[in-house]
Amino acid sequence: MRKILMTLCLMFVTLAQAQDLKTLKFGTIFDDAIINLKSSLGEPTTSNTNLVVYQNVHYRGFKWDKITFKFAQRKLCEVRCYMNKKNKQQALTQLSAIAKTMKKDYSITMDYEDDGDVFYSGGVSPMGFGHLFTIFVSPYNSIWTAQMRFGPFSI
Repeated sequence: MRKILMTLCLMFVTLAQAQDLKTLKFGTIFDDAIINLKSSLGEPTTSNTNLVVYQNVHYRGFKWDKITFKFAQRKLCEVRCYMNKKNKQQALTQLSAIAKTMKKDYSITMDYEDDGDVFYSGGVSPMGFGHLFTIFVSPYNSIWTAQMRFGPFSI
């Protein structure tokens, strides 16, 4: 019983921390963003004023192998979430699950790449036009990935 209670507490804390990322806005200056990121996700794997990288992050019900936060002129302009898969088909299968989760909070559109692969876009960008995020499949460092990209935005 004690183990179950401890597990539930740990899950709640992890979920609560990941939800803090919703308060991080594009255009936030690096000094403020890094405080939010560290309080939400802990110490990054690597960090400088242009790029903050986390590995093995649980966010929105998924385990992401890597999440990068990119800064331009010391302002947050792009976030990419990478989920490594063994092959392209596994990455494509993961897309619908990610889109279904994001659909709970955002409007989602589905479209097709020139090669026929599906991708999803949703939300409204902080610029007031265009999409907030795109969910797609792409090779990254010679590995197939399901990716969720927010931005890049010129803020």
